[in-house]
Amino acid sequence: MGRQPHPSPRAAAVGVLAAVWIVGWSGPPAYSLENTLSVARTEEVEEATRRFQSSLRSAVEAGEAARQKWPKVVWEGMSCYDPAPVSRTLEQMKSDIYVAASADPKLVALRAYLDTRLERFGRMPPMLIVTLPGAVPGQFKRVIGVRSDQADTSWHELRDFAQSFMGEARLAGDLTVTSDPVGAQVELRAVSGTVTKLAVTSDAQLHNLWRGVYRVSIDKAGYKPTAVDLDLVSQRVTALSCTLARAKSTEASRCVPETSK
Repeated sequence: MGRQPHPSPRAAAVGVLAAVWIVGWSGPPAYSLENTLSVARTEEVEEATRRFQSSLRSAVEAGEAARQKWPKVVWEGMSCYDPAPVSRTLEQMKSDIYVAASADPKLVALRAYLDTRLERFGRMPPMLIVTLPGAVPGQFKRVIGVRSDQADTSWHELRDFAQSFMGEARLAGDLTVTSDPVGAQVELRAVSGTVTKLAVTSDAQLHNLWRGVYRVSIDKAGYKPTAVDLDLVSQRVTALSCTLARAKSTEASRCVPETSK
């Protein structure tokens, strides 16, 4: 299929077209007469989703196999695990999740999401000093353990977090950005090691926008700028509606995200 011609400079100047740039992306800017921007091709999204889910599936299987081997002791009716293998399993699982997202440079916004979320799951339980009978009657030994119910809960939370990306979940979705008045400059930034920027002019429809966490900035000459953080993973934001206040107004510009039901 031949390369589509670019629109004329005049058409771009009147603001009826949307343009995009992504740092590190080698493709040309995408344009549409309907102000609709396709950030990624559907086939590209499906392939990235398949690879990511496959890596997570392998990580969950390996983690579950390791969990089954956690050494257990029972002390005064309380079941405990050796903390060392518990810690290794949890940290390895977190690493596997992050590596799965890092394998694809297009998932920079998802990595920004994981930077904050992975700290909340799979936390190591507090360690206890357990006193056990020694080999010689009357003697005791002390070992360090973690409660098995707490360790199991940490693992299940981390496993469920990984599995939330499986099933019918896709790594991209659509986002509509509107502003009153129209014609505002909209910039989406994902920061995770390197900065990735995406820019459009409102009103705009972003098709197949990679899921993750973005900082969205809205600016228009003569009006107060505003910014908002968008979570396109857990909150499933589908639209962002912005109302801009004039520069001399006492009101503030604001943006309200809308989520899918």
